[in-house]
Amino acid sequence: MAATPKKRQQYTVCARKSCGKSISKMKRSNAKYCTRVCQNAAKSAAWRKKNLEKVKVSARKWLKRNRKQVTEAHVRWAEKNPERIKAYKITQRKKERKWRKGRRTGRTCEGCGASIPMKKRFGTKFCTRKCQSVSNPTYMKMWRTKNSECVKTAKAKWHKENPERDAASRGLALARKRTPNCVPSDFNFEATIPFYAEAHRITRDEWKGRHEVDHIVPLCFGGKHEAANLQVISKDKHAVKNAIEHAIWIQEHQTGFSKTG
Repeated sequence: MAATPKKRQQYTVCARKSCGKSISKMKRSNAKYCTRVCQNAAKSAAWRKKNLEKVKVSARKWLKRNRKQVTEAHVRWAEKNPERIKAYKITQRKKERKWRKGRRTGRTCEGCGASIPMKKRFGTKFCTRKCQSVSNPTYMKMWRTKNSECVKTAKAKWHKENPERDAASRGLALARKRTPNCVPSDFNFEATIPFYAEAHRITRDEWKGRHEVDHIVPLCFGGKHEAANLQVISKDKHAVKNAIEHAIWIQEHQTGFSKTG
């Protein structure tokens, strides 16, 4: 017996979803698309589904090449459709609020264990920059190198706003440089600030000449850098006191060397 031929499926409407036009009777019976344009578009859509990664790579390259054109097109569209942009922003804010309520509750800082505020973005592990720098110092070093200008401006601003604290910190650094073991274990930095503030006030307001902070018992003779061992004196008296202490120190060391020799 002869095999019965298969019936060909007849398409009355174009198979491309975005088209939907009727196929003319002049086309052959198994034609799926109304025109060659629809046929090529359907083929390209099927190829894109199979090769999504290649499409993404080519799209990124095109965006890099034509960034100006894309931004200009966005600006034009935004000028023509301001109402749609407002509506989109409102919907996005509502979505963000819902997302924050669901995602951001019960977060704790990895450094200090305190609760992270709701304003911080999701994924932050620390409540402040200080906690982050203590737990991850390499990150802070990289951030400072990248933003060196911001660090310089912030430091200059802090020095102007806090001259007394700046002077106290410089005095502490200088004392440590001269004699490393001069700072006691129970050192109170806040107690030393009033001495530097008083010296700054006298030199600025009372017109009595420049005044400086001095150690009552010198550091070279076993004195400590603490509030109980500090005093405010004029620059001339400080210079005379330093000269006398230096002479005594040289005399003691010379006699010590002669005895050992």
